[in-house]
Amino acid sequence: TPSRHDAEKSTLCEDNRQRIHLSSVDSCPNKPGQLSLHGSKADALKVQDLMTSAVLVCSPEDPLEKLMGIMTNNRIRHLPVVDHGKLVGIITIGDVVKARLDDAAMQVDSLREYVMTGR
Repeated sequence: TPSRHDAEKSTLCEDNRQRIHLSSVDSCPNKPGQLSLHGSKADALKVQDLMTSAVLVCSPEDPLEKLMGIMTNNRIRHLPVVDHGKLVGIITIGDVVKARLDDAAMQVDSLREYVMTGR
């Protein structure tokens, strides 16, 4: 039997029709905290009881700004990445934040060098 911690992790399943379902407490805006409301009965739940069936997705070509908007506006932390109808990965809010921080650090370094060298 999976623990509550395991059940709260993002779980991807593909059925025979290639539909993608993402199940996670934090990814169910229409059922926030649904798992914790079931208490001791949580072990009897099925993924379909908690999953989001209309999953938002992104493509590998989407800019980070677009993903930030999708994640913020829909209050989600994970987005499946789909390319030509196939699941190729999952991007998390942590991935997006890290990329933005790396970019900001590179800009700071460039500006610092510009100021120090006078060019």
